[in-house]
Amino acid sequence: MDYRGFVFAFHATHGLLILRAYKPKKGSHWQLPGGHVDAPEIEKLGLDKAFLAGAKRELFEETGLQLPAERFVPVYVTKAEGDGLECFELKARRYFLIELYDEDSLEFGKSQTTAPVPTGASFPHRICIHGCSSAGFDFHNILRTGDEVDGLSRSCRADDGIPFLLRLSNEHTGFTFERDLERAAELISLHSGGKNTKALKRVSAEGLIKLRM
Repeated sequence: MDYRGFVFAFHATHGLLILRAYKPKKGSHWQLPGGHVDAPEIEKLGLDKAFLAGAKRELFEETGLQLPAERFVPVYVTKAEGDGLECFELKARRYFLIELYDEDSLEFGKSQTTAPVPTGASFPHRICIHGCSSAGFDFHNILRTGDEVDGLSRSCRADDGIPFLLRLSNEHTGFTFERDLERAAELISLHSGGKNTKALKRVSAEGLIKLRM
């Protein structure tokens, strides 16, 4: 079974974090942070804890954010019969909520980790301060551009002024925060066979992502 863990990482002011990637078959598209749960994680921890370990590791590898496990809140949704809650799982995918704060932003010139880099993690140290079209999301096909600054990236919406920095992996070419969750669900439709779009719509309908007005 191909188990995967994904993260709805959101900032109450800026919105939901989404990552831009490029693949030959899909072109430039948007993703949630997250990915495969490794077999050794399942063998060592058991499946429930492995979902968390995998999501935590993937967030770190993809964004440079190394956050404690207690900030990863498993997604629970209302049962179909309307009585109580159940852990949300979709085709061997589980989801976690993380609220991000200004102080989570990475900083220039400082070490961003408090533990050794996981085996297989790839930080290219050539990620740029990205510049993209500011006209909505008319930058789907734009790849990495801009100046290299200490391996860190800002939001690729050139005019949003969001003071948040991440260290992106080789897989990703940019990131942004999206306040319109319906729009975010549309943008990630090519990721993980469309399952993450369904998951985001469910989480949004349950009111689990709390954004300031």
